[in-house]
Amino acid sequence: MTTMERAKKIRFAWLAGFVVILAFVGWRLSSKRPVSPPQLRGSGDTLIIAATGDWFAREPMPSDETDRDNGGVAQILKGASLGLTTLEQDLLDEKKVPTLEKSSVPRWPYGTIRDAKELKRIGFMLVSLANNHAADYGIDGMKQTLGILDHEGVLHAGSGENLQQAMTPVFVGEAPRRAAVIAVTTSATSESRATYTQGEILGRPGVNVLRY
Repeated sequence: MTTMERAKKIRFAWLAGFVVILAFVGWRLSSKRPVSPPQLRGSGDTLIIAATGDWFAREPMPSDETDRDNGGVAQILKGASLGLTTLEQDLLDEKKVPTLEKSSVPRWPYGTIRDAKELKRIGFMLVSLANNHAADYGIDGMKQTLGILDHEGVLHAGSGENLQQAMTPVFVGEAPRRAAVIAVTTSATSESRATYTQGEILGRPGVNVLRY
């Protein structure tokens, strides 16, 4: 190997190392950038929060002003800064729904990605998952629900990989129009209650339960 060839190899190795360092520094900088919270609808100083009872829809909901049976709920939600509800069912991949033994009947009523799209279309920006149906299909069903909501851009609070996540507030908007939502339930099975992660002991996935 000539002196010139050796010099070229050294120069190439130095350049490759520098590119790796730049990539690492760029990743570190990007990972520390603050993530902007989702924005509330509307503008100005007015903050309108519209909250409904449990969401358990078996068919699409009308969204026009002639929707008398539903009291014009869709119009109220779309006119609010923030619309929220309690999702009273798991959202599952239809190809992975557990059924009762020796039967094709699902264990519990459930929703799919269509329901997540419907929630967003109607005007719900955020749902509570802290309820007694969050674990109808076990931890896998809960995780499927989280994944589907994330995919469709519907915010959620009240459940997670551990109690730290389940009790973490969801922030929407920025000051002076900013809302923080915490979801908690008093009705949940002992198996569905999330627990803390402590050191090397992983917490149990589940819901945020108010103990009393």
